[in-house]
Amino acid sequence: MKKLLSILGAVGLTATGASVAVSCGTKDKEENKAITIANVEKAVGEIKELKDLAAVNTALAAKLKDTKDETLKGIKSLTAAFKADSKTNVTVTAVAKDGYKLDKTTFDIDGAIQDEGTTPPTTDIKIDEVITANEEFADLADAQAATILAAVEAKHETLKGKIQITSIDETAKTAKVEAASGATGITGTQTIKFTVVASTTDIKIDEVITANEEFADLADAQAATILAAVEAKHETLKGKIQITSIDETAKTAKVEAASGATGITGTQTIKFTVSDSEVKN
Repeated sequence: MKKLLSILGAVGLTATGASVAVSCGTKDKEENKAITIANVEKAVGEIKELKDLAAVNTALAAKLKDTKDETLKGIKSLTAAFKADSKTNVTVTAVAKDGYKLDKTTFDIDGAIQDEGTTPPTTDIKIDEVITANEEFADLADAQAATILAAVEAKHETLKGKIQITSIDETAKTAKVEAASGATGITGTQTIKFTVVASTTDIKIDEVITANEEFADLADAQAATILAAVEAKHETLKGKIQITSIDETAKTAKVEAASGATGITGTQTIKFTVSDSEVKN
């Protein structure tokens, strides 16, 4: 009797263990959460015209990193590879995390990589959209093209190196801005206004140069030679004066403000002599 009970007990234990094993296996299967590849594709969203395959895989990895999307939380990795005979379309292989199960493992993305044969559209800068009509640039040092250009480029950095000043009206205090010669990606023109800062310390030629001041032993009686001698002696006048008349008999010349020069006024008559060696030659 004892032997029979022992056998029955052993059989009971074996049956119970088997039941537990079957039960656990069923439970594991039930815990695998189903994910459809269609939902994965939807969660990934648009990936279009990236530089290359590496850029696509970088974008896919970024989709998974710290994701809050419930579908992507169950995805371990997403890896793209070129579709057969294509340089722009890819097939993405998805791998599920433990506890998740995919109905399919791949989906396609067409146009994920930029076609090398296409050029991205460019948008030209329009000068008349960047600079408003009659926009004012105040208190410039002078009315020279370089000064006006520097003021415009300082205010509108997107135009730097792409524009030029093509005309200046000093009376109306206006200037025309156009695309620089040879510049690309920029179109249009615009008229601007400017003001020149009033100088409180104008140079007075007749205070710098004394009347009939003499400049001796010049190489010749040419305006450029006389001008160079005057500017060498009075450096504050350099680039601001011109010789407007020369009397070779009286050996006199008239000094005036250069055309377009600002911050300088007055005139003066000077005397000069030409080197004897130059005269003899």
